[in-house]
Amino acid sequence: MTVYKYYSPADYNFDAIEKGYFYFSKAEKLNDPFDVSLKLINASTNFKALIKRLFPHEYETFSNKYGTCSFSTDGLNKPMWANYGDNYRGFVVEYDEEQFEMITQDLCMPIQYFDVHYVNKCPNLDTKDMKIPYRNIGEKEDKFFLLNDSSIRNPKNLDRVFQYLWSIKEKEGWSHEKEKRMFLGNVPTTILNSKITYEDAGYKVPFPKNCLKRIIIGYNMEDKNVERMKKISNIYGLQGLHSIHVSDKPFDLDIISYQKKH
Repeated sequence: MTVYKYYSPADYNFDAIEKGYFYFSKAEKLNDPFDVSLKLINASTNFKALIKRLFPHEYETFSNKYGTCSFSTDGLNKPMWANYGDNYRGFVVEYDEEQFEMITQDLCMPIQYFDVHYVNKCPNLDTKDMKIPYRNIGEKEDKFFLLNDSSIRNPKNLDRVFQYLWSIKEKEGWSHEKEKRMFLGNVPTTILNSKITYEDAGYKVPFPKNCLKRIIIGYNMEDKNVERMKKISNIYGLQGLHSIHVSDKPFDLDIISYQKKH
């Protein structure tokens, strides 16, 4: 399946594509105050009390090092082109998500990859027989464990609970993004890996070169950046660039082969 990632025309985004890595942002750098937030646990009073009792020193900081990297199933999303693509001055990269499995093989570490769940209200973890889903890159179906006093004593399961919570976003404000999310949990952020670059704001994780399928530039991209994108396209052996085109049909966008403006 194909997924898309939106980039503004900032130097660090060109650098990411030139050098072939995904950037995983820590929670405080995200644009939703409820994203990767302990606020999502406030309604689950019994669960919150249990976690504080079992992990008194880790509760407040357990997820501080987590990193997320976002994708969309929609490459023609007008609000995202306007926002993340900097009013069509940026670009979108199309990726083959089947190739993402090579990331975990290269790192020899588990990385979760899942659809974001858009909800009207946050789930209550105090619910009886609550099942927590989890899935690593390369796995086709979710696995589950039953959330109870016994299962949560396993730090891996606590990690999975947080990762499940961090897959939840408010439906009204965010569902248009059609987001899929790659996630660095406790293991890859605390056990240092020589292939991951650790920074204060997040993590650089190399992606397999053959996962990049197409580069789509915005119709407002500056000429100097178009030339830079052409060079990047050559790095990956792509047959030129593609660009966003305003369709003749009202309110539609198309993806076409790039043609230099006259």
